[in-house]
Amino acid sequence: MTLVSSARGSKQMQALVQASLALTTEPSLERVLQKIAEVARDVLRARYAALGVIDERGTGLSQFLTAGIDEAGKAAIGPLPTGQGVLGLMIRERRPIRIRRLAAHPQPAGFPANHPTMESFLGVPIMVRDKAYGNLYVTEKQGGGEFSETDEQVALMLASQAAIAIEHAQAFRALAETQEELLRKEKLAMLGQLTSLSIENGSRKVNHPFVRLGSIPVWCCQKPLASASSTCDCEMCTP
Repeated sequence: MTLVSSARGSKQMQALVQASLALTTEPSLERVLQKIAEVARDVLRARYAALGVIDERGTGLSQFLTAGIDEAGKAAIGPLPTGQGVLGLMIRERRPIRIRRLAAHPQPAGFPANHPTMESFLGVPIMVRDKAYGNLYVTEKQGGGEFSETDEQVALMLASQAAIAIEHAQAFRALAETQEELLRKEKLAMLGQLTSLSIENGSRKVNHPFVRLGSIPVWCCQKPLASASSTCDCEMCTP
């Protein structure tokens, strides 16, 4: 190993450690997925990177996030990949794939019009709890040539860190959804208790203070009270 390659590998590892810390502190799943693609592009010195999320059937892609292509470029390319050619091979075989020239691969899917030129390719699977979640891809090694075995090992380490970040973000989303549902049920339960107050024998006037739970008004006898100082003067509450 040359001094240059050793220094480059050291810089890759430092960048990988910093990227891993950034990934594991991001609670949003959507931002985590985008950041993984961006980190892969930087750490592996690729011109382009992407992350494909495998669909529920396990045969195609439900999401495809890219780094290195601007919005105008994406619009010019058209529909996102669904998992054909080499991308489909990765979904089926769930193993790292390195290719020097994509066009020479026996299972090319080709590129749509206005797609940037891509020669070198490196793809690794992202496994979350032993289940294939998606694949991480980088293309066009900066400086020319193909991605190395060292690049592949770095990509696999990044994929492992990505899996942890994805699992963390999924747990954060599930917790937030659970808390939101519990709060909604609590508000409905309090509303139900307040609106179920009975008027004994209909013989006395009952003063109900105006109550609001968040943005939900509390109603008395089928109508809302006007203010905190108001009393209910409906036929059910007024003798």
